[in-house]
Amino acid sequence: MPASPSRWSRAWQENLVAFELPEALTLAKQMNAELAGKTIEHVHLADECAGLIRQGFVNLQQVNLAGTTIRSVTSKGKWVYIRLEPDWYFLLALESGGKVLYHPSQESVVKFHVKLDFSDGSCLTVRIVGWGFAKAVKESELEAQRYPGKLGLSPVDEKEFSYQNFCAVLEQGGNKIVKYVLMEQTKITGIGNGYLQDILFRAKLHPKRKVADLSKTERKTLYNAIRKTLNEAVRRGGSEFEVDLYDQPGRYKRLVGEHMKGKPCPACGTAIEKLSVLGGSVYVCPSCQK
Repeated sequence: MPASPSRWSRAWQENLVAFELPEALTLAKQMNAELAGKTIEHVHLADECAGLIRQGFVNLQQVNLAGTTIRSVTSKGKWVYIRLEPDWYFLLALESGGKVLYHPSQESVVKFHVKLDFSDGSCLTVRIVGWGFAKAVKESELEAQRYPGKLGLSPVDEKEFSYQNFCAVLEQGGNKIVKYVLMEQTKITGIGNGYLQDILFRAKLHPKRKVADLSKTERKTLYNAIRKTLNEAVRRGGSEFEVDLYDQPGRYKRLVGEHMKGKPCPACGTAIEKLSVLGGSVYVCPSCQK
């Protein structure tokens, strides 16, 4: 069942609700299956989209996507890439929550910022919460975009995210803390504050540990925790706090988070504590994650 409105609100305030790699990958796969081959007939921008346009989060008022056809939909990290024929990309990122929904007809459309009408009568709506992006760029201009910019290793790509490559990232991290290194999108892409907490809990690491101080055993444990957490979340269609293309919540349950504050750690029984690290709330077990 979807989380209650109050739970959604609390989760957003605690930086738990976030569109991360598992959600982007789930959405891209669904969109590719549902939308490939559809032709855009019209692009609608709601009045409240004006604020997003001023901030540079939306640029669809400047381009004409009418008549373009969706070739494929893929993802990288937190981003969804919709490739349009002949030479456009429509880029989506819901950095702090939101919804991208498919509607077989106009009758099911609810509140949105951006709506793409297709020639067969179906449509796609984009709703951005907090901050996120819905931008169209020429294929030749893709690499020059500040966002998403250069993205690092995909932690769900077994070949790309080898243990050797992961250790190379840690070596480059020097005296930086582990939370910073895991969330630096130019090194490892797709991990946000939400999944980070479960990864560190599984690895029994404190978010303020310096990567330079991690032992070989701790590095291997952290690597395995990243792989296990994200692959499990992908299998379950993303977080329980996010919804897919059909407005269905994911089935991945958070191990730690706001809902665990003050409750006993499932491993040792110590009360879970809230910390503020790099501007975001992180929940840890003070015994397991010293």
